[in-house]
Amino acid sequence: MYLKQGDLFRGVSISFLTRAMTLAQRGSRPEGAVLFRRGEPAAHFFVLINGSVELSVGEAGQSVHVGRRTGESFGWAALVGRDCYAATARCLSKIDFLRIRVEDF
Repeated sequence: MYLKQGDLFRGVSISFLTRAMTLAQRGSRPEGAVLFRRGEPAAHFFVLINGSVELSVGEAGQSVHVGRRTGESFGWAALVGRDCYAATARCLSKIDFLRIRVEDF
């Protein structure tokens, strides 16, 4: 269970994780693809299955984080009450992920 492998869901019950997995959609994107851009409506959050994704901010796109670990979550701006993504997420390699619509969560 990929959600259980990340820090965001550490300590939550198995029943919660099972319910969250029913909401998750599995997806993949090729190297170079952009999952979301800074300022776009924050409609989903993501959990990395494999690959690597770069989060960047600012006009120059300064890298602030590179996610490489299975279970690592990103795009969680809406989970903390933000309407828009605070960073841009670009695939540094082909990635596989889970995507959960925040409205459903």
